[in-house]
Amino acid sequence: MQALDKQLTGGHVSIMDRAVGIVNACRRPSYGGAGVRVVRSTSRTVIPRNGITLYSLGIRDPEGARTPPSERPGQTYVIYDTQRPPPEGAVASHARRAPPMDHTPLTLTKARVMTADGLHEGWIRVHGGRVSELGTGDPGPGERHDVGGRLIVPGLVDTHIHGGAGRSFPDADPEEAREIVAFNRRAGVTSLLAGLVAASPQDTLRQVSVLAELCEEGELSGIYLEGPFIAESKCGAHDPALLREPDIWEFDAWLKAGRGHIRMITVAPELPGALELIRAAVSSGVVAAVGHTEATYEQTLAAVDAGATVATHIYNAMRPLNHRDPGPIAALLGDERVTVELILDNVHVHPGAAGLVFEAAGPGRVSLVTDAMSATGLGDGEYTLGELRVRVREGRAHVVETGAIASSTIVLPQAVRNAVAMGIPVEEALRSASSVPAAALGLSEAGRIEVGGHADLLVLNEDLSVSKVMYRGTWEV
Repeated sequence: MQALDKQLTGGHVSIMDRAVGIVNACRRPSYGGAGVRVVRSTSRTVIPRNGITLYSLGIRDPEGARTPPSERPGQTYVIYDTQRPPPEGAVASHARRAPPMDHTPLTLTKARVMTADGLHEGWIRVHGGRVSELGTGDPGPGERHDVGGRLIVPGLVDTHIHGGAGRSFPDADPEEAREIVAFNRRAGVTSLLAGLVAASPQDTLRQVSVLAELCEEGELSGIYLEGPFIAESKCGAHDPALLREPDIWEFDAWLKAGRGHIRMITVAPELPGALELIRAAVSSGVVAAVGHTEATYEQTLAAVDAGATVATHIYNAMRPLNHRDPGPIAALLGDERVTVELILDNVHVHPGAAGLVFEAAGPGRVSLVTDAMSATGLGDGEYTLGELRVRVREGRAHVVETGAIASSTIVLPQAVRNAVAMGIPVEEALRSASSVPAAALGLSEAGRIEVGGHADLLVLNEDLSVSKVMYRGTWEV
């Protein structure tokens, strides 16, 4: 590997090309398989479980010049291997060490723990940022934290969110994006996608590239493109001037800029080239969603047959349901291949209509989302979403120019409480905000409590308000 590193890092070639070259070489059977990933760290070394940074690969100047790592330090690309034991003392050059992790096991006792099998009274032990044991009875010696019979559930997963705390993902400011993540994490959302709205091709490339860095740091679980391949008549809070027909070449450019972190894209199936775009997305490992659409029932089913597996905020920005023209709503609710997003803020969808979604789709297919914007966590006032002005009054957001309903101003735990208030069982409501969205987006280590999994945990009070939040084994609240 040292010879390979020297070979690939010599010369003025693309940093990411060098990184990907090493990763591809590491993935050969002779080296160890698929447990190798690239991380870009601008502020700290990223050291996941069973891995340690092994290589420093250099930087790119602001002007775009490629610079070998031997010539100057700075932002660092590192490679780690999650399968092989690292050499003793190996660390990346030009990168700060990660904060020391507390390796003292902590046992949360007198708990009702929600796992994939249901609710269990007992205890959960956390060690090294992960769940190490689950059990009942006496957990034995060691540090304990009595949760007083409260419910312990997985950290929630929001796969459709645009901002919060006065910040917006489309602004593509790394520090502001981190503030959105921190705000949601304190509220109980431990995994989320950064949602983007319709923008120019150049702006979208910039946004995706910046947010991909935060994915590589582990702050974000991925990037979600809600536009621009959506119907102008159902644009909602997207600028209609920025909408366009599906373009595979443009999509490919986003994929390259996203470096494997684009998780989902919404497409209106009736647009020219939509089915080809859906197939291209799915073949690239990106989840295709149907939304912001005037599609017929038949066009919607064709999109699902092409690989679409998510309904973007069902009811909203969709051709309405009609008994002789069922449109996308009936098609998406009736197809077991589709996970259905639902904004349950009691503004976007009436509780009566929301109840029909749970009944029609059944347990395991409803994904609660917020579609939250920058105003979340703040008061009434005027804000922006992409290029549009949005006014918030009494927690309701509307586009200033058109009056169209815009994003919500809630965090995900509120959607769970709203679901329970309308009669949805507690476990089903919680899974709709954790394991269901995680499974729909392929987030394999989010949304569930299991031995060996990340210790992303919420301690809930009887009224389902959040008492404490643990992220990677550390109390956030």
